[in-house]
Amino acid sequence: HTFAAHMLLTVGGATIEYVDGYFGRTWSDAVDLEPGGASVESLCAALKPLMPGAIDVEMEQAHCLVVAWLAGVEAETLFCDARLPNTEHDLRAARAVAALIVRDVADVDSYIEFGRGETRALLTKFAGAVIAIASALVENRTINRFQIAAIIKEFAP
Repeated sequence: HTFAAHMLLTVGGATIEYVDGYFGRTWSDAVDLEPGGASVESLCAALKPLMPGAIDVEMEQAHCLVVAWLAGVEAETLFCDARLPNTEHDLRAARAVAALIVRDVADVDSYIEFGRGETRALLTKFAGAVIAIASALVENRTINRFQIAAIIKEFAP
């Protein structure tokens, strides 16, 4: 999540501490859901009526969110021997955002597969940076946006 969100959106920091039932968290500078606050799914449900005819910037941001949510799942597949527990919410969140983008709910699965391909390509291209961020998180438990940017700058081709 951290790498993809930094490359496509904005990141304030990341942690691998156990937070609100999840093994880690990545947050943005602009938005950070408060513990016990709205879920991605509930926010998407509230935004869905506003999305038809949305301008390109909002659609691009929504797509970047799909890639960022899928990045955790895909990184586990690419770089780890097994999936971490309690990561089902990543796919649910990606699907909720994808439902804002496609015209028909039946197209969500196809869009998710498209997003998975794009996510795998991004993670593979920048594998050194992804692994370096994971190592920094294991070593420090929590890293900020400046540390993330420095790691990506050092390892990105």
